[in-house]
Amino acid sequence: MLTPIRATTAQNLVLNMFVLSTGYTPGSGPTGELGATTGGGTFTATPEFRNTGLNGLRKNTKGFMIIDEWDVSLKCSAVELTEAGLLLAAGYASAATESGVTTITPAQGLVPDSEYADLWVSGNTSDGKIIAICIKNALNNNGVQLSFADKDTGKYDIDVKGNYTATTLDTPPFTIYLDKSVSTADAIALSSIAPTAGSTG
Repeated sequence: MLTPIRATTAQNLVLNMFVLSTGYTPGSGPTGELGATTGGGTFTATPEFRNTGLNGLRKNTKGFMIIDEWDVSLKCSAVELTEAGLLLAAGYASAATESGVTTITPAQGLVPDSEYADLWVSGNTSDGKIIAICIKNALNNNGVQLSFADKDTGKYDIDVKGNYTATTLDTPPFTIYLDKSVSTADAIALSSIAPTAGSTG
């Protein structure tokens, strides 16, 4: 019987949830975890294709297709109300803490380069290793959307877009890593990461 199952198939599956973080160290794992999420998440990288427009060519012809740019996004819902998470949701904002009270103030106008930051999505593969995706120059596009419900956990939606850098427009704003160098113990620990007491994310 024909089957797509290979001897290595069971080692290449993505298991369980992902970790959202501001950094990633190859061979070790995510750093700067942003906290728990709910309802799963979706990473999307969609290329914009066109052909050369020459007379006589079909719309899709091998050797004449051009990718002009990539539309890169990550959508998920976060549940931990941390400074880092809310700043990410706001997109362009500042935070100040005084006497135990953190004030997050939104801003508007031209978004400065300092507000763009790489965002990482990491998850375990079934062989105990890690798949990690870097969304470059991430910026949340849907603002702060807090939802509350009786007998449920409050959450806020994250819808970040990867952004190009003006000086390197030929470099798409995402990279995917299959990290086989990480130890199995470190990789499995991804699924049991707990926030540090008193952490703001």
